[in-house]
Amino acid sequence: MLLIEKMKHKEDFTALERQISEYILEHRNEIFELSLAEFSKRLYVSKATMIRYFKKLGFASYRELCVELAKELSLYENGVPGDSGTAESGNESAEEIAKRIQMVNTTALAISYEYLGFRDVEEIADIIRQYSRIYIYGYGEAGISAARIMNAKLIAMGKDTTLIRTSEQHAGRYRSFDRKSIVIFCVYNDAEGKAAAMAKDIHSMSLPVLLISGPFPSEIDRYAYRSLRTMYTEEEGADVTSGSVSAMEYLGNVILEVLKRKLKQQLILK
Repeated sequence: MLLIEKMKHKEDFTALERQISEYILEHRNEIFELSLAEFSKRLYVSKATMIRYFKKLGFASYRELCVELAKELSLYENGVPGDSGTAESGNESAEEIAKRIQMVNTTALAISYEYLGFRDVEEIADIIRQYSRIYIYGYGEAGISAARIMNAKLIAMGKDTTLIRTSEQHAGRYRSFDRKSIVIFCVYNDAEGKAAAMAKDIHSMSLPVLLISGPFPSEIDRYAYRSLRTMYTEEEGADVTSGSVSAMEYLGNVILEVLKRKLKQQLILK
């Protein structure tokens, strides 16, 4: 049974658990922004009661419930289950389209946060901090979008960066890379292996390779010194691809915010 259906099936719930279910169902697009403490305070229910409720539904934590709810809402908004056919028929209103895209992005961010490796974030940010010369390679829509944002923000932080959008356009250019630089790959899915081929050559030059990627393992992982991936999976052939774009941009922004903190601390120590 789906989570939403479980929450609607209230016969097995206590009065407090029914109250929690009703609140989630009525405010399901808002709870992702609430911490457990904030959620508990709004309902005047103890955290212990909330945790028992989550476990009754089969979740170890509030965050796990949010991730599963985000997934289901994304399915509902895209017409599954109970497909009304509006998306396929092209009869969606502007409001329906906006809501569908919002839920795709909400799902992508919730899943990315849930499985984020915070230690990896700290290590990648620290590596970037040590280099002033940075090459950023973006492949595919999501990878290029994340690479573009990282490039702009790193320049604002005083880093000397070069943005590379496609392997074909810059074939062989990496052979002239500064030996005292690092290369960041932003690649959501390297199904064709183009990014991996470039990463292999760069790795052979003893240049550190950092990888920001989607959930799909690829050859490029073999050459990455450190990597960070989102576990959000964009469905093949999805008509809304903003989820993977949001997920990749999110990872990049988290790394850069941690980097900004480290640079500030470095200035204070000086």
